[in-house]
Amino acid sequence: MLLRMNPVNESEALESFLRLSGGGENITAEDCRTGLFQLLQNIGESLIGDTSERIIDTVMVSLPLHFPMYTLPLARLMELTEVEPHEVSNQTALAKKAPVQPIQERVFRELSSESSWIMVKSRTELELIATPAASIGGSPGEGTFTVDMDRLQLAPVVLQSVKHRLLLYLQNEDLVGYRVCLNLQTVFLRGFPADPLGDLIPGFDEANVDSGSLAVSRFLFQNGFSAVGGVDRQGWSPLHYGALAGDPVLLRSLLEHSAHLDRLTKKPQPQAGVPPRTSALSICLMFKHNEAARILLAAKAQVGSGIQPPISLAAMANNPKGIRILCEAGCKPDMKDILGFSAFDAACGAGSLEAMQELLTQAEYRIDLSRSFFASMSNRGGKAELVELLITLRADMNTPFKQRLLSIHGILFAVKSLQYRLGRHTILTRLAHHGHGATPLMFAVMTGQYEGAAALLAAGASSDARNARNRTVADFAREQSLPFFLREALEGRTEEARELVAVAIASNTFQI
Repeated sequence: MLLRMNPVNESEALESFLRLSGGGENITAEDCRTGLFQLLQNIGESLIGDTSERIIDTVMVSLPLHFPMYTLPLARLMELTEVEPHEVSNQTALAKKAPVQPIQERVFRELSSESSWIMVKSRTELELIATPAASIGGSPGEGTFTVDMDRLQLAPVVLQSVKHRLLLYLQNEDLVGYRVCLNLQTVFLRGFPADPLGDLIPGFDEANVDSGSLAVSRFLFQNGFSAVGGVDRQGWSPLHYGALAGDPVLLRSLLEHSAHLDRLTKKPQPQAGVPPRTSALSICLMFKHNEAARILLAAKAQVGSGIQPPISLAAMANNPKGIRILCEAGCKPDMKDILGFSAFDAACGAGSLEAMQELLTQAEYRIDLSRSFFASMSNRGGKAELVELLITLRADMNTPFKQRLLSIHGILFAVKSLQYRLGRHTILTRLAHHGHGATPLMFAVMTGQYEGAAALLAAGASSDARNARNRTVADFAREQSLPFFLREALEGRTEEARELVAVAIASNTFQI
């Protein structure tokens, strides 16, 4: 692929896209393909010179950067993303449908001005993916490329998208967003032969800075901090942003300059998917900066701090190496979060199979499985492989969920149930309202996790049970547009469900 610098004519490019997007329902995939090339050609540093279909497909993933999908009518969204109703059961299946493309699409969405996106699960089930934590982890550079040269060709596209987003944050005077994106470069570019952008802010004078403080001073300058102990409006310090970048040398230097090792953030950071009250150690483990985590642990970082302890966040991120590092530092593998869920439950909820296996090993298979099916089917763990593993571990797939009413989780669900009765219908409020006494199969249907529901039915899960509100799984099914094979399985004809689950386990994919 040839890279060529073109004159920047951003206004003309945007005008052409505005004209294109003004077509509403007349937009076609070919229109988007043509318009995107014009946009990239005018903005500069774009991919020109190779017009093969493969290169067109590579560049097409930049579409959400300038043309957010949420602006399209739903019918057009489904057509342009080529997602048929009932084709994809969950995000994990979407990611594995093609090894690289869904990951790069997610990254470009996160780098766009409107990073949220909509997953179409069925004709009646949509899911808003609002933060990276709710999305699929990983960099497109870590994916499997059928043509290895594509990795080299995609790298400058990702780098240019990062630069575009950073400049947009600065233009909008969003310093917090700029800091997040600046330090997440190492995650976006992981696996690519590309270095993160540095010294984006001009004017740093290193003449009066001693060599031992140079790296810290440059980091503070580029991130807009005046001191190592400073915090921004999110309660994030330079050490938290350094953990986001994951540079072990930088973290060691920050600690040598008296950075507060165990300081917790104050507010959630949706741009990075980081919950509130999170430590630098947890941030390192969330983004698989394991060598950086070792530096913090060597400095005696606490392993049990925060609303969700580091091991739970490592489990959600499917970071088995991070879990192993924590356990070597004295962390207990069965540690629970503030809501009473264990790290194993967190791994189940995220569908993190490798993390589950590591936790089982660290706990010598002495794991409480009472909430495992609930955690998986009420979140994003509805995978055939996960169901098979839990059944092998002798977890009961028909155990109804019993809410502890006086627990923090019980109080939260009581509030959400009230909101449901007052007319606020979301996945969470529906689960809270109908959750007490519900079986894993009910949760799988309510959350639109059709792979998990199929796996449960294929394994012989009961469809006759009733929850505390006297509803069966058939009652929930009637409120949705379920795939044909799932409707058949609920009526006792599980042959097609069994076949699909067998293929899903064998090929690590699930597609209807």
